Amino acid sequence: MTLKQQVWLFLGALVALLFAGDLWLSHGRLKQEMRSEAEANARTVYDIMMATRRIYHEQFLDSELPINRKTIGFLPAHALSRIGDQFAEHSDTGISFNNVSDRPRNPDNRADRHELAAMAWYRQNPQATERVDEILDDDGRQALLFTSPVWIEEYCLKCHGKPEAAPAGLIAANDPAFDYRIGDLRGLISVRIPTDKFDTRFWQVWGDQLLIKLASYLLLLGCIGLLLEKLVVQRLSRLEKGTRRIAEGDYAHPLAIRGSDEISRLAGAFGSMAEEISQREEHLRKLSLAVEQSPESIVITDLHGNIEYVNACFEQTTGYRAADVIGRNPRLLQSGRTAPETYQSLWRALAEGTVWHGEFSNLRKDGSEYIEAAIIAPLHQPDGRITHYVAVKQDITGQKRAAAELAAHRNHLAELVEERTRELNLAKEQAEQASRTKSSFLANMSHEIRTPLNAIMGMAHLIRRGSLDPVQSERLRKLEGASTHLLQTINSVLDLSKIESGKFVLEQIEVRLDEILENLGSILHDKLADKQLRFTSSLPADLPPLIGDPTRLQQALLNYLGNAIKFTASGSIRLTIGVAAEETRRICLHFAVSDTGIGIPAEVAQRLFAPFEQADNSTTRKFGGTGLGLAIVRNIARAMGGEAGVDSEPARGSTFWFTAWLEKAGSGKAQPADSTVRLPAEEALTALAPGLRVLLAEDEPINREITRILLEDAGLQVDAVEDGSQALAAARRLHYDLILMDMQMPVMDGLTATREILQLPGYTTIPIIATTANAFVEDKAGCLQAGMVDVITKPLQPEVFYTTLLKWIQLSQKS
Repeated sequence: MTLKQQVWLFLGALVALLFAGDLWLSHGRLKQEMRSEAEANARTVYDIMMATRRIYHEQFLDSELPINRKTIGFLPAHALSRIGDQFAEHSDTGISFNNVSDRPRNPDNRADRHELAAMAWYRQNPQATERVDEILDDDGRQALLFTSPVWIEEYCLKCHGKPEAAPAGLIAANDPAFDYRIGDLRGLISVRIPTDKFDTRFWQVWGDQLLIKLASYLLLLGCIGLLLEKLVVQRLSRLEKGTRRIAEGDYAHPLAIRGSDEISRLAGAFGSMAEEISQREEHLRKLSLAVEQSPESIVITDLHGNIEYVNACFEQTTGYRAADVIGRNPRLLQSGRTAPETYQSLWRALAEGTVWHGEFSNLRKDGSEYIEAAIIAPLHQPDGRITHYVAVKQDITGQKRAAAELAAHRNHLAELVEERTRELNLAKEQAEQASRTKSSFLANMSHEIRTPLNAIMGMAHLIRRGSLDPVQSERLRKLEGASTHLLQTINSVLDLSKIESGKFVLEQIEVRLDEILENLGSILHDKLADKQLRFTSSLPADLPPLIGDPTRLQQALLNYLGNAIKFTASGSIRLTIGVAAEETRRICLHFAVSDTGIGIPAEVAQRLFAPFEQADNSTTRKFGGTGLGLAIVRNIARAMGGEAGVDSEPARGSTFWFTAWLEKAGSGKAQPADSTVRLPAEEALTALAPGLRVLLAEDEPINREITRILLEDAGLQVDAVEDGSQALAAARRLHYDLILMDMQMPVMDGLTATREILQLPGYTTIPIIATTANAFVEDKAGCLQAGMVDVITKPLQPEVFYTTLLKWIQLSQKS
């Protein structure tokens, strides 16, 4: 039987069962409803009779008529009996009613057997108020008998009490209606309703309902059947066809059953299953191809070692076809040259369920010997059972031959490696020695050049203090310019050396941009005036206090501004400082120097920031320079987390820029630059000089003389010594307010002398300042570690020299 037939059979049986149950329930319910309706009619008649009875009784009593045989007909019981007879004659309903008793005074009020049975029941159940019985009349008709008791009350005793108390007109012989007491059952209100008309109406109504219900259930059966046909049977039929396609291997056509119900989800599950099966088959196909086309021999055996599968590589390696070895044991390949212990360890590992690694010496079908490396492992089923063994084997005959040849060359190679290692170590030592030699040479060169340069520039400064004629002043200016150029060249070479050696270190101190701008204006004032160039600068407002390396910032800007002056014949130069980016704890500033000079071609601008590069490297170049300045600027910018570059066009000027990240010193805003006119450092120092004594330790006579003159010109008292030991002795004899200490001196160097002096009583807070021609960072660090407070690099620049002295004397006096 098909599913469709089963569905229709089940639905028919179900609907028939529901229809039968509904008929049975509706039959009983309708019958009960009609009986309830009949009982309600009886109660209505009862209510009418009781109302009539009360009215007749009250009216009779109120009329004060004498009770006799003529007026007794007005009593309620007699009146109701006559009313009941009249109603029965004129009504076609068949309903009859009466006021009956088992001891009636009026024979028409006598109770029949059914009513007598009811009176007997009321006497046994005095609390009951009504009773309904289905009876069969004497004439054979079925009827509903509704009864309600009438109990003797006090007013009833006048006519139904003692005979002697009754009205004279009522007393008759053998009158049964006397001798009642209060609470006795006098009789019944009886209402009789024939059921034949009700039965006829019941079958009419129930027949109509039967037809309606039959039509409804047949319609319901059809609707449910069609719905199941559409939603279940047809969709299951499509699902069956789809699963057959899947079973036949057609995974390309999914099961198209729309919806979100169970059948749709089932179709979706079949679709997912088909996709998964397709993927698994594809995976198995790939695995099969991988195994079949593997460059290594693969052999699968049962637990007894009988071969069940070999791949193509096995056939190529051994010369045997698959048909030759299927069902046979792999021992047919043995050459007898494999140690027995190898096979013992193999079977021991397989018995333990572990993987075995080893090598076999086997024979091909043609008898040639070959060596193969094998990995043999047991195949475990999901339940843990071992059902097969799989071997993956590789022909390593060539590798073994190559390994033997390699072993033959290994000793010679080890000798070559050892010799090469010695050569590399020697080259490394030579390179390190060359680096140390270079650093030592640069340090010595710097010291040896700076020492006489200090004398040259110092003497030039002293000569300028005297009276000179214009020719002498011009010659002296040229001498100072040449000295400054030489100093800048030395500084650039040293800076580049520091950058290349990784010793380029930035300071982290307060940065005052207003002071840097003021220093730049002071340094470049004469050069700008000589070429009549207009110089302007701008600084962003509300900058926070900054931390960084002001010296390197000033150096970078000085390089840019120096080049701008050099390459600008007329016009103006502008320095602009702006905020490029800002974070919570640091800020990135953008520095730009714009000029109206000759400009730079684009192809030249790309190489300007490389060391020793210039726009014009020819021997006929118009402008001088070492080509190191821009390379140093770029390295300074990168050390500060920024970058450097140039925007330029020929004949339209250039804008050289760089960016730098500086730390914020606090959340407050920077104070604006002091607009008051400040005294030069020398004048300020002269004002503090009276009574101050300075110790000068310098071994070079000319430098000692120049430094002494600079100090005395500022009004300071100076004691000069030639080495560290003399400085220590002088400090023991006298108290000095400040000490200037050279680093390299005979007998005792400046660092040792500084440490010794700081141990003397009263010298703990006395500032000791180094004056040295050593310009490397490690030299300055050595001075600070020895206890010196600052370093002044030779050649001495009077303004820097006086500014440094003023700073530390003021700090010393405050402390």
